[in-house]
Amino acid sequence: MGRRAIFPNPPLFALIGVFLYGVAANICYTAGWSCELVSRRFWPAEAAAFGRLSFTFGLVGSVILSLVPAVLVTVLSVIVLFVNRPTVP
Repeated sequence: MGRRAIFPNPPLFALIGVFLYGVAANICYTAGWSCELVSRRFWPAEAAAFGRLSFTFGLVGSVILSLVPAVLVTVLSVIVLFVNRPTVP
């Protein structure tokens, strides 16, 4: 009796997930520099501090975005293991 792995069914869903990850990463990247340009236009005195702050938030956000799939697969695997555990008579 083997265990089934946690894979999307059909596998096309995995490709859609990879595509959505790329889109989300590019949206976050573009939002960072565009917000900094807006801050330089309207608040030039505070732009340098905002640049460092937005870089920090962007870095943390990109790390979280990259770790979400690993955490999600781990949590789903643990749930499947507990739901499909063998019963002792």
